[in-house]
Amino acid sequence: MSDHALHVVDLSVGYGTQRLVEHLDLTIAPGQIVRLAGHNGSGKSTVLRTVVGRQPALAGEVWVCGVRLEPALGAAKKDLGYAGDDGLAFPYLTVAEHLRLIARVHGRPPTSVDRLLNELDGTALPTHRDVLVRRCSRGTRRQLDLAAASLHQPRLFVLDEALDGLDEDTVTRWCERLRHACAQGAAILLTSHSPSQVEALRPDSVVDLSVTDHTQMGARS
Repeated sequence: MSDHALHVVDLSVGYGTQRLVEHLDLTIAPGQIVRLAGHNGSGKSTVLRTVVGRQPALAGEVWVCGVRLEPALGAAKKDLGYAGDDGLAFPYLTVAEHLRLIARVHGRPPTSVDRLLNELDGTALPTHRDVLVRRCSRGTRRQLDLAAASLHQPRLFVLDEALDGLDEDTVTRWCERLRHACAQGAAILLTSHSPSQVEALRPDSVVDLSVTDHTQMGARS
């Protein structure tokens, strides 16, 4: 399992007695991009929250880079980068302060924040570095979530419609960064309803949660 960025075994997720997804098996190797598809309510976001430890599994196992998520959540999280609708931005910190806090949590120096913001020149984040998060637009906060997720160079990105609401140029910039991370050995598990985003990221396979057989299907021609 240590050869896998993500290994999910017989996973069932949901709330209480309501199971949204059952018996999900999923394996993502370093460098791979896998998209979860399915209609609204099929359990895509619930699977992603379970994979990153924000919600307990009803059954099954989740392994991240060879470490089982439960009981070793802390050890697994060092290899995870998550961005989604339920981001944990601190509203009364500035953008730069928020990123420095995330850097400290992951043992990264403050200079890593400056370097990241320099690399993102031309996007909203550098020009908002001294703006309180609560005063940022939804699109800027989404970019902040992505920046926080990538700051510690995780081995597995988990992205829950993380690029939605961003302008085309910004989406292109982030897709290029994410694909570059994959070329360096990172993996990505994502959801997206945007055909242009899917085309830009070019997933290796798709898992459709709307069907009973959650087989990974090749996505590239």
